[in-house]
Amino acid sequence: MNTHKLITIVVLCLGLSNVALASHHKMQRDQITNEYEINDGMLTGHFVSYYENGKKQADGNFSQNNRVGHWTFYNEAGEAVEYRTYTNNYQFKHVDKFGNEEVLMFNKNGVWDMIQEKNVWFKERLYRTIFTENNPLFFQEQGIFSALKENFIQGKMVLYTDCRFVEPLTIKQFPTISNQEIIGYKFKEDHIIDSENKMLNHRAIGICPLAIQKNTKDTIELFWAYYPDCRKALQSTTLTNKALPKNIQTYDDLIAQQYYANSAFSDIEFGHKQTPIIYYKSILKNLDIYMIAKENEYIIQSL
Repeated sequence: MNTHKLITIVVLCLGLSNVALASHHKMQRDQITNEYEINDGMLTGHFVSYYENGKKQADGNFSQNNRVGHWTFYNEAGEAVEYRTYTNNYQFKHVDKFGNEEVLMFNKNGVWDMIQEKNVWFKERLYRTIFTENNPLFFQEQGIFSALKENFIQGKMVLYTDCRFVEPLTIKQFPTISNQEIIGYKFKEDHIIDSENKMLNHRAIGICPLAIQKNTKDTIELFWAYYPDCRKALQSTTLTNKALPKNIQTYDDLIAQQYYANSAFSDIEFGHKQTPIIYYKSILKNLDIYMIAKENEYIIQSL
């Protein structure tokens, strides 16, 4: 083999090594086996779940954590009982087994519909951690931290010292980050399946910048913002990345459409004390697949 061909092959191999490849995963819970693909830290690719008897429960595709295209849902006998065509998690065309069609769209104009307590079939409080190393978009333009700080100083929003939003932060208490580095964000969320729209709702409750202290290497929560109060601030910054999908234009879009690599863990599993970053990463459990499985279960049971 001549030198030119050898160099060409090496270059091609090096190029391929930088291409993000999807990884196949399997999770079993409540007698349901879920198989799915992860690419760049996001749920992307084919998703299929099976009953204990080996028959399909649900079959479709994800793209960047959103259901897309045609999905089919089956009962335990293997009969297709529901068809949906998704644009994203919150917009889809629903066709039942009788051929009845309905187009549904939620979070219209960035405003969520109210969910009545009587319609709640399932609810889980989660905390989600997003690290900057996998999510550079969260630091584009002025950055989420700067947007929250600016609106707080201008008196347009209240920030809090705790995730229960009980103790307001004063101007004097606002953290100086000269000896700290922002490494990510934590979100407090409610995941709700309601009987009215028959879908899984992701509702952000709060957002908290995470920083690492340069001298001690401890990870700390800088402050908490009540998410409904800061949505306008996050909607006001337009992202300029041309590679983004058309429906991702602002920080709020990133969060609402779950356009990020992340880990989710339950309220019970997590303590809110100052914690080294290595501890954060050791306890994270991805519960998103479980939430999707619960949504699939309800879609079928509700028919």
